[in-house]
Amino acid sequence: MKKTYYFFLLLTACYIQDICAQVNEVKTIVSYSCVFNVKFDRGQEYQRFAASLWIHKLTSGFFMLPENFGEKKVDNSMDIVQDVDTIFRVMKDFEQDDLLFGDIVFDGKEKFYKDTLHIMQWELKEEKKLIDSFTCFKATTFFKGRSYTAWYCPEISIPNGPWKLGGLPGLIIEAYDDNKDLYFLLKRIENKKDINQRVFAGIDKYPSYETYVRYWKDFFEKVNGAAKAQDNPDCISCLTNSTIKTYTWEKISL
Repeated sequence: MKKTYYFFLLLTACYIQDICAQVNEVKTIVSYSCVFNVKFDRGQEYQRFAASLWIHKLTSGFFMLPENFGEKKVDNSMDIVQDVDTIFRVMKDFEQDDLLFGDIVFDGKEKFYKDTLHIMQWELKEEKKLIDSFTCFKATTFFKGRSYTAWYCPEISIPNGPWKLGGLPGLIIEAYDDNKDLYFLLKRIENKKDINQRVFAGIDKYPSYETYVRYWKDFFEKVNGAAKAQDNPDCISCLTNSTIKTYTWEKISL
């Protein structure tokens, strides 16, 4: 009988001491509301998240937490959902043109990887609309396996946005993928001071995005091997109907 497993990884709110330095100055805090379909590509199960983008000079930090963070969910299925790099922490350094993102591995620890800052190629549209009091312009891009639409505000000259999105001539006010499985909308912008925020340092010591992809490929090869062995432990070369099916936000070809 065919078996399918999925694995779902959630972001924790902890800050990682060894990659960060304390900053205690005025910062811009951009708050977003987020709706995320945790069953994208295979159904609908929408969850709400609170997201924050902390901007300090030429660096920023972004993270999301589910509104019901900490609640235990009863799930009797045998499925494993791997939602890779979706709600994890993202740190950007505009001066060094670097990006660092976190991924929670199976020991429960958050591991960080380097990525290229704002590599998406945006197509700027003439279409515009009013979101609250902001006049926003439309931009579209195809980024790591999925198509996105963003509405940015040139009046707010911050080339940043939620998650890894950014690089537009203005702050992203609203953003979503074509199926709206991931949807961001600005809630508020505020400046605060005397709040401790951590910004990353020493990004060169962290593994590359290619290492991150290879980690998950190797992991699921091992899991597939274990599933085959479980089907018929007495026959290493026997065919099996068991499969490991993965669903990742940034599409990774396994």
